[in-house]
Amino acid sequence: SYLSLHSDIRKAATYDQLDKQYESFVYRDYQLVLWKSSGANAVSRPGENERDFRIRLSQSAHEQRDLAMDRLKRSYAGKIRTLERQLLTAEQQAAREADQYDQKKMDMAVSIGTTLLGSIFGSRSRSGVSQAARSASKLGKEKRDIERAEAKVAKIHQQIQELEARLQREMDAIAAQYDPMSEQLEDVVLRPKKSDIYQKWYGILWVPFRHDAQGVASLHPAIG
Repeated sequence: SYLSLHSDIRKAATYDQLDKQYESFVYRDYQLVLWKSSGANAVSRPGENERDFRIRLSQSAHEQRDLAMDRLKRSYAGKIRTLERQLLTAEQQAAREADQYDQKKMDMAVSIGTTLLGSIFGSRSRSGVSQAARSASKLGKEKRDIERAEAKVAKIHQQIQELEARLQREMDAIAAQYDPMSEQLEDVVLRPKKSDIYQKWYGILWVPFRHDAQGVASLHPAIG
């Protein structure tokens, strides 16, 4: 036997009310959660899990990372080349100063030796002593020139090392930025607008339930 249909179900207003209740239910309880990558400026597809999204990002991330690396290296290349040219010039200057110092040292040794021999053999003169003193003074100047040239070489070396270290830090930052497997993804929660909720069809669904001898319905439909 069949039970009688509830009287409210026979009223058109009931369906209007159910329609609004269902719309409110969907608006309140249904949402779409997506993943967003700021580095790649991409959002996951509906139904795509986090792991699959990261794998998909990695396919394009390598190309974007390489392009960013190339741009960064080009921006530093000119500065590094300039410093390398300056370093070569400074090293050549230091080498010339060292050669001049060695030559002056040899000249002074010869001058002192000549003066000493002249003194021993009785031909010592004031001019010889004065020349030896001047040679010693020039030798001191050449020594200071060498120190200045070597200090300049060391300074340029340091500038190159600092520039290369800065480049490496920025390259590491780019590598981290374009690593979708370790990037912190953002949650993007999309909720439906009531104006976008559309029910194509709704109505009454009849489902059979068994009743016992006392007329109490079973908790499970009598299907199958």
